[in-house]
Amino acid sequence: MKRLILLTVVVFTVLCSMNFSVSADSSTVLATIPDYQIVIDNSSVYYSDSLYPFLNYKGITYLPMTYEYARAMNLTTGWLEGTAFMVAYNPCDDGLPVYEATTNQKYNYALVPTDYDVYVNGKKSNNASQEYPLINFRGVTYFPLTWEYAVENFGWHISFENNIFNIYTENNTADRWSVEEKRKNDAVLSFYYGKEIPSDDGNINHDWITEYYSLDYNTGNLIQLYDYTQKESNNQNNTQFDVTVDDGYVYYNGQKLDDIYVTEASKDYVKPDDVIESQYDVSAFTSDLYTPLEVVDVRVNTYNYGENSSWGRKENYTYIKTNNGLISLGLYKTVENVYELDGNIYFNTVDYGQTIFRHYLQNRKMWKLSKDGQLTEISYADYNSIKIIGKANEKLYLKCMWSPENHMEDAPFSVSLVNDGYYIFDGEGIRFISPYIYSDFDIVTNDGNIFAVNNVLDKIIKCEINPEYY
Repeated sequence: MKRLILLTVVVFTVLCSMNFSVSADSSTVLATIPDYQIVIDNSSVYYSDSLYPFLNYKGITYLPMTYEYARAMNLTTGWLEGTAFMVAYNPCDDGLPVYEATTNQKYNYALVPTDYDVYVNGKKSNNASQEYPLINFRGVTYFPLTWEYAVENFGWHISFENNIFNIYTENNTADRWSVEEKRKNDAVLSFYYGKEIPSDDGNINHDWITEYYSLDYNTGNLIQLYDYTQKESNNQNNTQFDVTVDDGYVYYNGQKLDDIYVTEASKDYVKPDDVIESQYDVSAFTSDLYTPLEVVDVRVNTYNYGENSSWGRKENYTYIKTNNGLISLGLYKTVENVYELDGNIYFNTVDYGQTIFRHYLQNRKMWKLSKDGQLTEISYADYNSIKIIGKANEKLYLKCMWSPENHMEDAPFSVSLVNDGYYIFDGEGIRFISPYIYSDFDIVTNDGNIFAVNNVLDKIIKCEINPEYY
């Protein structure tokens, strides 16, 4: 859990300026400074006299995988205790770097590293056997911009024409995967995407298509299901709770809910000058969506009427119902990922901003409701976000991140590859099982495998879980 300290929060100016040593056993290769233009996201890169220039080896362009280049190209990097270099897809909006100028030779010796491992999107690269291996130049790990790395792993678009190598890193696909059902040996996923359909008059019509696929747990292969019948979704059943309001305070079964106060309902309330009439209503509901947890949503709405008065406000308070009454989770919370383990109930909460829709703002917190009705937060100093992604082998499976996880559109994401990743929780503590992979959601199989679903890259990646972690 202290590996985060070793990374020093990944704020070094250039990741590879650590001058990581490469052993004398490493193979030496001859790379050249390219004589063609390189353009990244419509910006020309002036690299020929850079301290970290682009290189060309065996006809393939090589990218210096510095911390700044990675961040500018929707990637993140990390060093694991001096033994492994890691890179993974991760959205970001940093600009391209400009490095110190130096005098470069046309031909340069680089090394194929042998004394540190390389992980890409959580998977170990067998570098020695590659036709276009990763190389190390001036202490920086260089990646070959082959189709496998640039397109399949990083999600970029690349092209070479008119002596210009173009790299486009943005990927705004609208295609979406979702889970329809989990079965013993596979999961059924739906794939929702837009399709252009030519009409007889020559026009192009646009339609949205849903296809169904079987995700094989053993192989990770997807097989299209042409005869799958979508199961009916269970309708959420809501039950209204009786609450009363007295002098601004809200009560449930005689319990005063201290965190709610309706000013407009107090005896001392004085209407502002611009308010002709003021009204309010307080309602409470519970649903079967969170079984076995009973969540109570208390909604406070106020209304002001007047020519220049503000409309009012909407407030949502979330509670957990126990035999001892209601326990407050706070204002503007969403409960999700509810699981039972050893008779205790574990779940996540997420903060959201209330507008017309719910906009998620902050990190997931993990809570435990014990058998005797005591509510406690499960937290670890290294992590600001702990998401429960499933249950298998009588353990909870978690995805833990140290960095702020802002869900707002186009916000930069920050992670620590040396620290973040997938963990198991046995009710006593957490244990690391697999490196971090960017995902929109994760599927935990019945036997404890994890599939990370990335809608941006349109990829489903099976996490590499070392058996020794069990």
